[in-house]
Order: sequence, then structure tokens, then C-alpha cells
Amino acid sequence: MRFLPRLPRNKALLLILVPLAAACASRAAAFETADKDAKTVEEFKVRPEDTEARTHYLKAEGLYFKARLPEALGEYREAVRLNPIDFDSQYKIGLVLYEMKDRDGAVKEWKDLLALKPDYGPAHQRLGITYREDGKLDDAVVEFIEAMKTLRDTSETRLNLGLALQERGDADGAIEVWEKAVAEHPDFAEAHYQLGLAYLEKDQKKHDRALAAFEAAVDAKPDFAEAHHEIAKILIQKPKKEDEAVRHWRSAIEADPSFMEARYGLAEALEKAKKIDEAMAVYRDILGIDPAQASAHARLGDLHLAKNQTDDAIFHYEEAIAASDAGEEQEGASVRLGLGRAWLAREKYPEAVEALERAIEIDPKNAEPYFYLGLAQKGDQDYDEALKSLEQYTKLAKRRSQGINEARKTMRDIRKLIEEAEGG
Repeated sequence: MRFLPRLPRNKALLLILVPLAAACASRAAAFETADKDAKTVEEFKVRPEDTEARTHYLKAEGLYFKARLPEALGEYREAVRLNPIDFDSQYKIGLVLYEMKDRDGAVKEWKDLLALKPDYGPAHQRLGITYREDGKLDDAVVEFIEAMKTLRDTSETRLNLGLALQERGDADGAIEVWEKAVAEHPDFAEAHYQLGLAYLEKDQKKHDRALAAFEAAVDAKPDFAEAHHEIAKILIQKPKKEDEAVRHWRSAIEADPSFMEARYGLAEALEKAKKIDEAMAVYRDILGIDPAQASAHARLGDLHLAKNQTDDAIFHYEEAIAASDAGEEQEGASVRLGLGRAWLAREKYPEAVEALERAIEIDPKNAEPYFYLGLAQKGDQDYDEALKSLEQYTKLAKRRSQGINEARKTMRDIRKLIEEAEGG
């Protein structure tokens, strides 16, 4: 029922691609060295067909940028047919096949290319990404290492290598790779961010290194929403840091208005700072984006109930239940407890009983619903059942709970009512 956060960034990066600019740069580099490469290929001579191959390549590029993939594929293939060592065209054939969901075909093209030119870094990079997506982490690591031997800019490769190592269970290896990446490229925001996540995973209690890494990510990329979010999550745990946490959550939302987890974090931080009206405004903003956000309805229900605004509380609790398809979850019990309390405050005892019984059905070990159920049953003059509910509450509640004394007093009152009824 709780809003599910976006996947952690290290999972969300499964589809990191070599940037188009990098691909174009590698293409240019390959053409600059075409003459040198030609000398290594037996029987190759400069022919008129080579100029024609170049024409097909350029035509294919235009089609590729327009996402006309089948046509682009045909032009790239014709370029390779005319010039068998047009490695850039062969590399792009693999990219097009990959985008057309022919992963096996893409892998074959890149492998065939590397058989002719083993130092073609972009092909190693793409193979590494594809292997990582397929869970072939050992193969991915090998390809990323090979790519780093020849690529001019190894930043993206180091990022991917670190992710593959981390997923393989080598957290220390990943951290080492990312630390080298930020040492070489201090403005590499993504590597700083991944370092922060890795530091947190390695030591949940010591946040200083992680905080510094996330702050470096934000310095390099001020609109890095996820980094702002992680900074806020750390700061909110520190004394008197609520305002700073709020500032970072607001920055995350400004950078990515759809970042629901940041909106929830902001609302909870405002609640912690006792800025209830501002928190309620954030929850309403969430519902403005997605009216089916059950957690926002649930929190608004709780906050309205705390203000004794029972009609609004009931509305939001019922909306939370309607929006949730996970009635067996713990939060489902909490919502029904709140709903039962709101109906009880309205002296709508049958409605309160129904909601509280459902809360107990979902979570029978939670003491609190039994207490309010007993009160509702008393109000409905179902005294025997009220006594049973309150007795169960005293068994489950903590011994020094203030509610136990209240429950026992209520039980005495109920017994007097029973005696009076029997005496009358």
C-alpha cells in the first residue's frame, strides 16, 4: 500500500548506454586511423567502392538519428559489404539490432567486429553492458576491462565496471573502481552517487563518507534529484537537520517533479518539524499528481483525525482503502484502525466495529485495535463482546501502557452496566 520507491539507482542503471557523442567520437577516431587499419588487412586496397561505402554510412546515420532502424540497418550492411573493414558501420549494425530487440544478433556483430579489430573499445563496452543486463557478470567485467584499454574517455566504462563488480558481490572492487573514476573525473556526478550508495551499503551507521560523496554529486550536477534525496535521508537522521533535509528534498522535487519518494520524504520531514499544515499540503500535491496514492490518503487521514476533523479523516481513509489492492499489508491494518477511531469519534458504532474488526483480522497481534473495538462495542451496548476485546487488549499491550489502566477502568464500568441491567 505504501508508495513503492523507484528502484535504487544502481538497479535503474541497467540500461546505461554509451552516449551518442562518445559513439560519434569513436567513429571519427576509427576513420582517422582507417589507412593504418587497412594496412593490417590482407589484400585490402583503396577502391572506388570505399567512397560509396562512406556514402551509405552517412545515409545510415541520418536514418538512425530519425529512428528509422530497418532502413538504417540496410544502409550500414551495404557499407560493410562494400568496405569489409568499415568497423564503425559494423558496430552500428550491432547497435541497431540491439535497439530492434535482436540481442543475439547484436552480440554476434560485435564479436565478429572484435575478431577483426580486437582493440575496438566501443564494441567491448557494448558487449559488457549487454552481458551485465543478461546477468553474465564475469563476462561483463572482462569486456569492460578490455574497453578501458582503448577508449579515450573511460568514465562510463568505469561506472559500468563498478556496477558489474558490485552485482557480482565485490563491493570493495566496485568502490575502488569508482574512487579511481572520480579521481580522474572529479565532476563525474554518477560515479560520486554510486560511491555514496556503496559506502552506505558497506556501513549503515557511518554516513560521513556517503554524505560527502552525495554532496560531490550535487556539486557536479546541481539538478541530480536522487543525490539530493539521499542527502536528505541522511540529514533527517541527524539532530536539528530537518530544515537542511527539507531544502534537499525540495531541490530533488524541483529537479524531478515525478519523484514521489522525495515528496513523501519532504512531507514526513515537515511532520517531524511540526509543520503539519505544510506536510498536509505536500500530501495533497501528491494526490494532485496521482489520486490513487494510498499512502498519501492514509497520512492525510491520520493528520485530519489528530485535528479532530473526522469527516475529512473518514474520506481519506476510505480513499486509501479503495486505492489499495494490498489489504493484507500492515498498513492496511493501520488505515482501518484510523477509520475505526474516526467512526468512533462520530459515535457511529457499527461502522467503527466493522473497521476495527477488519484491522484485527489483518494484524491480530496489534493490541491497539482491541482497545478501540471494546469502546465501540460498549457504545453499541454489546457489553460481553466489549469485555472480551478489552481483556485481549490488556494481554497484548505493554504492561506499563497508559491504555491498560484505561481499559481496566472501562471494564469496571461495563460490569457495573451489566449489573444494573440485570438488577433492573
